[in-house]
Amino acid sequence: MDAIKLLRDVVNVAQKSNDIEMVQKVISAQQEVINLQDKIYKLQVENNALKEQLRKNDNIERYRSIPLITLKDEHPKILYCANCYGNEGKFIQLQIYDNDRCHCSVCKNNFDISSSVDCQKIKESLK
Repeated sequence: MDAIKLLRDVVNVAQKSNDIEMVQKVISAQQEVINLQDKIYKLQVENNALKEQLRKNDNIERYRSIPLITLKDEHPKILYCANCYGNEGKFIQLQIYDNDRCHCSVCKNNFDISSSVDCQKIKESLK
């Protein structure tokens, strides 16, 4: 049975007994239950958002010595700015120049793919 409905029934019984103090206490308890249900809902929304964030993080491939990321399930790979993802949680696609240099149009950082230890792995993932 729903707690709010149960408390409503108790209020009706208390009103019939003309016990004003009991009615006030039951109404206060009813309000507390409503507040707790609201908190539970907010926590469930937050929990779902955190689960989604964890799912996203599990899908990210990171590279050594260069702030770019890719998504494991993307083929062909798109290069995203790790700085923007780390700061804002946004996947900002990098612009690639000369097959070696990247530029982020949001944070304005420039990256040289050839300077990364994972240079070959990055280039192969783009094919």
